[in-house]
Amino acid sequence: MPVLVRGSGREVGARWQLPGITLTATYWWLDVDSELRFVGDSNAVEPTGASERRGYELVAFWRPRPWLAIDGNYTASRSRYDNGDRIPNAFENAASAGIALVLDPWEASVRVRHLGPYPLIEDNSVRDSGSTVVNVRAARKIGRFEVYGEVLNILDSRDKDIAYFYESYIPSFETSGPTDGRLSRVVEPRTLRLGTRVSF
Repeated sequence: MPVLVRGSGREVGARWQLPGITLTATYWWLDVDSELRFVGDSNAVEPTGASERRGYELVAFWRPRPWLAIDGNYTASRSRYDNGDRIPNAFENAASAGIALVLDPWEASVRVRHLGPYPLIEDNSVRDSGSTVVNVRAARKIGRFEVYGEVLNILDSRDKDIAYFYESYIPSFETSGPTDGRLSRVVEPRTLRLGTRVSF
């Protein structure tokens, strides 16, 4: 099996810009001769078949006031092996948006991140619904220093950060041998983070 495989990618896009507002749209194609798939029980990746991916991305930025900025982006894609099967763990869409206020010496922002649904196996019979997380941040500049506080996952979402479906076996819990099942990791719980940054 070769270490490197051939791939080709293309994209086309357009941008519309006025004072205080920017809109961008991009459409892309990506074809590779082999995908790498995560094998959870061995914590490794293995090569699989060739794939075709197609998708688009929309990005917007708006500054309605000198102290206020709003941004957002949305992307969607179609990912398939060359035999038509789904590619496990290939997100079908994702989005993020944020609002930032800058009133010197204060700054504050709210951001939301959404990772959409995706198949867990090739025939699309097992899926995950994705996740949504909201983070907030506030900071104050004091000379060369910036003191900040962040609350990550402020809504304490219990969505799955990532999920897989594969054969696993835990001898102390499963006496009948390996079984196929969903394995996942929950998003990190609500977390407060405080810090200081200095500029030289």
